[in-house]
Amino acid sequence: MSDREKSRIVEAIPSRNEGVSALASAAAPFVYFDLVSAWVFRDGVVKITLEADRQMMTPTGPGQDFAVVAHLRMGLEASRQLLHALQDVEKHVAELIRLRDEAAMPGAPLPQIVN
Repeated sequence: MSDREKSRIVEAIPSRNEGVSALASAAAPFVYFDLVSAWVFRDGVVKITLEADRQMMTPTGPGQDFAVVAHLRMGLEASRQLLHALQDVEKHVAELIRLRDEAAMPGAPLPQIVN
């Protein structure tokens, strides 16, 4: 845990300067998605559309459709931070897969990684 994270205090209401708002964070959504269907950079803002597939039965058998689950909006610096975080996850997962395969345990579940 970084020094910045250790020094962050979850608020006592009202909010504290530089704190994390417990009240505002309580309703933050968890977003699962299967694909990035569109992105654009316009007027200094990165805009990304996320979709998830949905399974269903149709008169002719199993089918699927897609639903937009989120519209992400962020500044360029935030997009760089998101990219860095995803690249870091990818690097750590690749190493875990390599170690698992070297141990002749392909298909075994990967351990949790915590930043």
